Amino acid sequence: MRGPAPATPIPAALPSPSQSQIRAHANGVQSLALSADGRLLLSGGLDETLRLWDPGRLRETRHLAGDVGPVEQVCLAPNAKWAASCSVRLMKRDMVVQLWDLASGRERRRLRGHTDSVICVAIAPDARAVAAGSADRTVRLWVLDQKAVKELCLTGHTDTVRSVVFLPDGTSLLSGGLDGTLRLWDIKTGTLKGCVNGQAGRILALAFGGPSKRVAIAGDALQLRQTDKTFMPLLGHEGPVLSVAFSADGRLLVSGGSDGTVRLWRAENGEELACFRGHTGKVNAVVLSPDAKAAYSGGADGTLRCWPLPPC
Repeated sequence: MRGPAPATPIPAALPSPSQSQIRAHANGVQSLALSADGRLLLSGGLDETLRLWDPGRLRETRHLAGDVGPVEQVCLAPNAKWAASCSVRLMKRDMVVQLWDLASGRERRRLRGHTDSVICVAIAPDARAVAAGSADRTVRLWVLDQKAVKELCLTGHTDTVRSVVFLPDGTSLLSGGLDGTLRLWDIKTGTLKGCVNGQAGRILALAFGGPSKRVAIAGDALQLRQTDKTFMPLLGHEGPVLSVAFSADGRLLVSGGSDGTVRLWRAENGEELACFRGHTGKVNAVVLSPDAKAAYSGGADGTLRCWPLPPC
Protein backbone atom coordinates (compact mmCIF):
# COMPACT_ATOMS: atom_id res chain seq x y z
CA MET A 1 0.00 0.00 0.00
CA ARG A 2 1.21 3.62 -0.64
CA GLY A 3 0.84 7.38 -0.16
CA PRO A 4 3.03 10.14 -1.62
CA ALA A 5 4.75 12.85 0.40
CA PRO A 6 6.88 15.92 -0.33
CA ALA A 7 10.28 15.09 -1.79
CA THR A 8 13.15 14.45 0.61
CA PRO A 9 16.83 14.44 -0.41
CA ILE A 10 18.01 10.90 -1.10
CA PRO A 11 21.35 9.73 0.34
CA ALA A 12 23.75 7.98 -2.00
CA ALA A 13 23.27 4.21 -1.97
CA LEU A 14 24.64 1.26 -3.89
CA PRO A 15 22.26 -1.41 -5.22
CA SER A 16 22.05 -4.65 -3.31
CA PRO A 17 23.86 -7.38 -5.27
CA SER A 18 20.98 -9.81 -4.72
CA GLN A 19 18.19 -7.66 -6.10
CA SER A 20 16.53 -7.82 -9.52
CA GLN A 21 14.98 -4.79 -11.16
CA ILE A 22 13.32 -3.48 -14.28
CA ARG A 23 12.34 -0.10 -15.64
CA ALA A 24 8.57 -0.26 -15.17
CA HIS A 25 6.98 3.18 -15.60
CA ALA A 26 8.49 6.17 -17.36
CA ASN A 27 7.42 8.76 -14.78
CA GLY A 28 7.55 6.73 -11.57
CA VAL A 29 5.86 3.70 -10.02
CA GLN A 30 3.10 4.89 -7.70
CA SER A 31 1.38 1.71 -6.52
CA LEU A 32 1.70 -2.09 -6.47
CA ALA A 33 -0.74 -4.93 -5.79
CA LEU A 34 0.13 -8.63 -5.60
CA SER A 35 -2.34 -11.49 -5.99
CA ALA A 36 -2.93 -13.81 -3.04
CA ASP A 37 -1.13 -16.68 -4.81
CA GLY A 38 1.83 -14.45 -5.70
CA ARG A 39 1.54 -15.14 -9.43
CA LEU A 40 0.37 -11.73 -10.60
CA LEU A 41 1.73 -8.27 -9.84
CA LEU A 42 -0.10 -5.09 -10.87
CA SER A 43 1.59 -1.70 -11.03
CA GLY A 44 0.32 1.80 -11.69
CA GLY A 45 2.41 4.78 -12.69
CA LEU A 46 2.45 8.48 -13.40
CA ASP A 47 2.87 7.62 -17.10
CA GLU A 48 -0.89 6.92 -17.11
CA THR A 49 -0.61 3.15 -17.53
CA LEU A 50 -1.40 0.01 -15.60
CA ARG A 51 0.91 -2.96 -16.13
CA LEU A 52 0.66 -6.66 -15.24
CA TRP A 53 3.83 -8.58 -14.38
CA ASP A 54 5.06 -12.10 -13.84
CA PRO A 55 6.62 -11.51 -10.37
CA GLY A 56 9.07 -14.39 -10.60
CA ARG A 57 10.79 -13.02 -13.67
CA LEU A 58 9.73 -9.35 -13.47
CA ARG A 59 8.39 -9.76 -16.99
CA GLU A 60 5.53 -7.60 -18.24
CA THR A 61 2.56 -9.70 -19.39
CA ARG A 62 -0.04 -7.04 -20.20
CA HIS A 63 -0.19 -3.28 -20.66
CA LEU A 64 -3.41 -1.41 -19.84
CA ALA A 65 -3.65 2.06 -21.35
CA GLY A 66 -6.44 4.35 -22.49
CA ASP A 67 -8.01 6.92 -20.16
CA VAL A 68 -6.11 5.81 -17.07
CA GLY A 69 -4.73 9.13 -15.81
CA PRO A 70 -1.69 9.58 -13.55
CA VAL A 71 -2.27 6.65 -11.19
CA GLU A 72 -2.44 7.16 -7.44
CA GLN A 73 -3.31 3.62 -6.34
CA VAL A 74 -4.23 0.18 -7.67
CA CYS A 75 -5.90 -2.79 -5.99
CA LEU A 76 -6.52 -6.38 -7.10
CA ALA A 77 -9.75 -8.27 -6.49
CA PRO A 78 -9.31 -11.44 -4.40
CA ASN A 79 -9.64 -13.66 -7.49
CA ALA A 80 -7.17 -11.44 -9.40
CA LYS A 81 -9.55 -11.30 -12.39
CA TRP A 82 -10.29 -7.60 -12.06
CA ALA A 83 -8.74 -4.55 -10.47
CA ALA A 84 -9.53 -1.03 -9.32
CA SER A 85 -7.51 2.12 -9.84
CA CYS A 86 -7.74 5.81 -9.04
CA SER A 87 -5.90 8.75 -10.54
CA VAL A 88 -5.29 12.47 -10.25
CA ARG A 89 -7.89 14.29 -12.34
CA LEU A 90 -8.61 17.90 -13.29
CA MET A 91 -12.30 17.61 -14.23
CA LYS A 92 -14.92 16.65 -11.64
CA ARG A 93 -16.58 14.19 -14.03
CA ASP A 94 -13.32 12.24 -14.18
CA MET A 95 -12.83 11.97 -10.41
CA VAL A 96 -13.79 8.31 -10.29
CA VAL A 97 -12.64 4.82 -9.37
CA GLN A 98 -12.09 2.72 -12.49
CA LEU A 99 -12.71 -1.03 -12.54
CA TRP A 100 -10.73 -3.11 -15.03
CA ASP A 101 -11.13 -6.56 -16.52
CA LEU A 102 -7.61 -7.98 -16.51
CA ALA A 103 -8.19 -10.73 -19.09
CA SER A 104 -9.20 -8.24 -21.78
CA GLY A 105 -7.42 -5.17 -20.41
CA ARG A 106 -10.62 -3.16 -20.79
CA GLU A 107 -12.30 -0.76 -18.38
CA ARG A 108 -15.62 -2.18 -17.27
CA ARG A 109 -17.11 0.34 -14.83
CA ARG A 110 -16.62 3.74 -13.20
CA LEU A 111 -17.64 4.51 -9.62
CA ARG A 112 -18.64 8.12 -9.09
CA GLY A 113 -19.34 10.37 -6.12
CA HIS A 114 -16.13 12.11 -5.10
CA THR A 115 -15.81 15.84 -5.78
CA ASP A 116 -12.00 15.98 -5.80
CA SER A 117 -9.15 13.70 -6.88
CA VAL A 118 -9.42 10.12 -5.62
CA ILE A 119 -6.22 9.19 -3.77
CA CYS A 120 -6.68 5.62 -2.48
CA VAL A 121 -8.81 2.58 -3.22
CA ALA A 122 -9.50 -0.87 -1.73
CA ILE A 123 -11.60 -3.92 -2.64
CA ALA A 124 -13.52 -5.88 0.00
CA PRO A 125 -12.45 -9.47 0.82
CA ASP A 126 -15.64 -10.82 -0.80
CA ALA A 127 -15.20 -8.49 -3.81
CA ARG A 128 -18.71 -7.10 -3.30
CA ALA A 129 -17.65 -3.61 -2.27
CA VAL A 130 -15.09 -0.97 -3.20
CA ALA A 131 -13.94 1.88 -0.97
CA ALA A 132 -11.99 5.01 -1.85
CA GLY A 133 -10.60 8.08 -0.12
CA SER A 134 -10.26 11.51 -1.66
CA ALA A 135 -8.92 15.02 -1.38
CA ASP A 136 -12.55 16.00 -0.72
CA ARG A 137 -11.99 14.58 2.81
CA THR A 138 -14.55 11.80 2.44
CA VAL A 139 -14.51 8.04 2.15
CA ARG A 140 -16.91 6.58 -0.39
CA LEU A 141 -18.13 3.01 -0.20
CA TRP A 142 -19.82 1.36 -3.18
CA VAL A 143 -21.68 -1.93 -2.77
CA LEU A 144 -21.54 -3.64 -6.16
CA ASP A 145 -24.57 -5.38 -7.65
CA GLN A 146 -25.48 -6.64 -11.09
CA LYS A 147 -28.31 -4.14 -11.44
CA ALA A 148 -27.20 -1.17 -9.38
CA VAL A 149 -24.45 0.31 -7.22
CA LYS A 150 -25.28 1.42 -3.70
CA GLU A 151 -23.10 4.24 -2.37
CA LEU A 152 -22.29 5.45 1.13
CA CYS A 153 -20.45 8.69 1.92
CA LEU A 154 -18.41 8.50 5.14
CA THR A 155 -17.56 11.89 6.61
CA GLY A 156 -15.36 12.89 9.54
CA HIS A 157 -11.82 13.35 8.25
CA THR A 158 -10.76 17.00 8.22
CA ASP A 159 -8.10 16.63 5.51
CA THR A 160 -7.29 14.45 2.50
CA VAL A 161 -7.91 10.72 3.01
CA ARG A 162 -4.77 8.88 1.91
CA SER A 163 -5.44 5.23 2.75
CA VAL A 164 -8.39 2.84 3.06
CA VAL A 165 -8.14 -0.82 4.12
CA PHE A 166 -10.88 -3.43 4.51
CA LEU A 167 -10.55 -5.71 7.53
CA PRO A 168 -10.49 -9.44 6.73
CA ASP A 169 -13.85 -10.14 8.39
CA GLY A 170 -15.51 -7.94 5.77
CA THR A 171 -17.53 -5.89 8.26
CA SER A 172 -15.21 -2.94 8.87
CA LEU A 173 -13.06 -0.45 7.01
CA LEU A 174 -10.01 1.48 8.21
CA SER A 175 -9.13 4.91 6.86
CA GLY A 176 -6.26 7.30 7.52
CA GLY A 177 -5.61 10.84 6.39
CA LEU A 178 -3.48 13.91 6.52
CA ASP A 179 -5.45 14.95 9.63
CA GLY A 180 -3.46 12.26 11.47
CA THR A 181 -6.48 10.21 12.51
CA LEU A 182 -7.15 6.51 12.09
CA ARG A 183 -10.86 5.79 11.72
CA LEU A 184 -12.85 2.53 11.83
CA TRP A 185 -16.15 2.36 9.92
CA ASP A 186 -19.05 -0.08 9.83
CA ILE A 187 -19.39 -1.17 6.19
CA LYS A 188 -23.13 -1.88 6.28
CA THR A 189 -24.24 1.37 7.86
CA GLY A 190 -21.32 3.74 7.23
CA THR A 191 -21.26 4.71 10.90
CA LEU A 192 -18.02 5.56 12.68
CA LYS A 193 -17.01 2.83 15.15
CA GLY A 194 -13.88 4.51 16.49
CA CYS A 195 -11.29 7.22 15.92
CA VAL A 196 -7.75 7.51 17.32
CA ASN A 197 -4.69 9.64 16.73
CA GLY A 198 -2.33 7.56 14.60
CA GLN A 199 0.77 8.86 16.42
CA ALA A 200 2.49 9.25 13.03
CA GLY A 201 1.69 12.83 12.08
CA ARG A 202 0.18 12.95 8.61
CA ILE A 203 -0.98 9.43 7.71
CA LEU A 204 0.14 8.45 4.21
CA ALA A 205 -0.42 4.68 4.21
CA LEU A 206 -2.00 1.91 6.30
CA ALA A 207 -1.72 -1.87 6.45
CA PHE A 208 -3.62 -4.43 8.50
CA GLY A 209 -1.72 -7.46 9.76
CA GLY A 210 -4.29 -10.17 9.13
CA PRO A 211 -4.18 -12.82 11.88
CA SER A 212 -1.97 -10.62 14.07
CA LYS A 213 -4.59 -7.82 14.01
CA ARG A 214 -1.80 -5.23 14.15
CA VAL A 215 -2.08 -1.98 12.20
CA ALA A 216 0.91 -0.32 10.55
CA ILE A 217 0.60 3.44 10.23
CA ALA A 218 3.00 5.23 7.90
CA GLY A 219 3.43 8.96 7.63
CA ASP A 220 5.80 11.50 9.12
CA ALA A 221 6.75 8.54 11.34
CA LEU A 222 6.17 4.78 11.27
CA GLN A 223 4.03 3.33 14.03
CA LEU A 224 2.78 -0.15 14.77
CA ARG A 225 -0.49 -0.37 16.71
CA GLN A 226 -0.46 -3.57 18.72
CA THR A 227 -3.46 -5.65 19.74
CA ASP A 228 -3.41 -4.11 23.22
CA LYS A 229 -3.95 -0.68 21.54
CA THR A 230 -0.46 0.57 22.37
CA PHE A 231 1.77 2.15 19.73
CA MET A 232 5.29 0.99 18.91
CA PRO A 233 7.47 3.39 16.90
CA LEU A 234 9.67 1.76 14.25
CA LEU A 235 12.82 3.84 13.92
CA GLY A 236 15.16 3.76 10.95
CA HIS A 237 13.75 5.69 8.02
CA GLU A 238 15.02 9.20 7.46
CA GLY A 239 12.01 11.29 6.50
CA PRO A 240 8.38 10.33 5.81
CA VAL A 241 7.39 6.68 5.31
CA LEU A 242 5.28 6.31 2.18
CA SER A 243 4.25 2.65 1.97
CA VAL A 244 3.74 -0.39 4.23
CA ALA A 245 2.65 -4.01 3.83
CA PHE A 246 2.40 -7.08 6.08
CA SER A 247 3.21 -10.69 5.35
CA ALA A 248 0.20 -12.98 5.04
CA ASP A 249 0.62 -14.21 8.63
CA GLY A 250 1.19 -10.72 10.01
CA ARG A 251 4.60 -11.55 11.47
CA LEU A 252 6.65 -9.37 9.11
CA LEU A 253 6.25 -5.80 7.91
CA VAL A 254 7.93 -4.11 4.96
CA SER A 255 8.11 -0.34 4.52
CA GLY A 256 9.26 2.09 1.86
CA GLY A 257 10.41 5.61 2.55
CA SER A 258 11.24 8.99 1.10
CA ASP A 259 14.86 8.12 1.98
CA GLY A 260 14.90 5.59 -0.89
CA THR A 261 15.15 2.54 1.37
CA VAL A 262 13.03 -0.59 1.78
CA ARG A 263 13.07 -1.97 5.33
CA LEU A 264 11.93 -5.27 6.79
CA TRP A 265 10.65 -5.46 10.38
CA ARG A 266 9.58 -8.11 12.87
CA ALA A 267 6.08 -7.02 13.87
CA GLU A 268 6.11 -8.59 17.32
CA ASN A 269 8.91 -6.44 18.71
CA GLY A 270 9.73 -3.85 16.03
CA GLU A 271 13.18 -5.31 15.27
CA GLU A 272 14.62 -4.16 11.93
CA LEU A 273 15.69 -7.31 10.07
CA ALA A 274 17.01 -5.81 6.83
CA CYS A 275 17.50 -2.52 4.98
CA PHE A 276 17.60 -2.60 1.18
CA ARG A 277 19.14 0.22 -0.84
CA GLY A 278 19.04 0.71 -4.56
CA HIS A 279 16.20 3.06 -5.43
CA THR A 280 17.39 6.54 -6.41
CA GLY A 281 14.16 8.22 -5.34
CA LYS A 282 11.20 7.80 -3.03
CA VAL A 283 9.81 4.29 -2.52
CA ASN A 284 6.12 4.78 -3.20
CA ALA A 285 4.93 1.17 -2.99
CA VAL A 286 5.86 -2.12 -1.31
CA VAL A 287 4.33 -5.62 -1.16
CA LEU A 288 5.42 -8.97 0.28
CA SER A 289 5.15 -12.32 -1.48
CA PRO A 290 2.71 -14.80 0.11
CA ASP A 291 5.59 -17.03 1.28
CA ALA A 292 7.45 -13.99 2.70
CA LYS A 293 10.56 -14.90 0.70
CA ALA A 294 10.60 -11.71 -1.39
CA ALA A 295 9.56 -8.08 -1.23
CA TYR A 296 8.67 -5.97 -4.25
CA SER A 297 9.03 -2.21 -4.37
CA GLY A 298 8.22 0.55 -6.81
CA GLY A 299 9.74 3.99 -6.76
CA ALA A 300 9.80 7.49 -8.14
CA ASP A 301 12.85 6.41 -10.17
CA GLY A 302 10.47 4.36 -12.33
CA THR A 303 11.90 0.99 -11.32
CA LEU A 304 10.19 -2.13 -10.04
CA ARG A 305 12.50 -4.17 -7.80
CA CYS A 306 12.46 -7.60 -6.18
CA TRP A 307 14.37 -8.13 -2.93
CA PRO A 308 15.04 -11.69 -1.69
CA LEU A 309 14.40 -11.73 2.04
CA PRO A 310 16.61 -13.32 4.72
CA PRO A 311 15.18 -16.25 6.71
CA CYS A 312 13.20 -14.82 9.60
